[in-house]
Amino acid sequence: LQQLLKNCGIHKDNIKNIVNYASNNHYNKACSIFFDCMHKLPEGVLGEFITHPNEYFDES
Repeated sequence: LQQLLKNCGIHKDNIKNIVNYASNNHYNKACSIFFDCMHKLPEGVLGEFITHPNEYFDES
């Protein structure tokens, strides 16, 4: 996961947070941080966590 995130251009601090959340079964939080990073948004700008793959698609 870390290598994949690095290949996506995610900053190392965000990689640490994403991996930590994913390792602790908080996938919605990990996905939301990834979304923010990939869309170059400030963390938490959506105001909620992504909870479904379709939501990720719709927000993109």
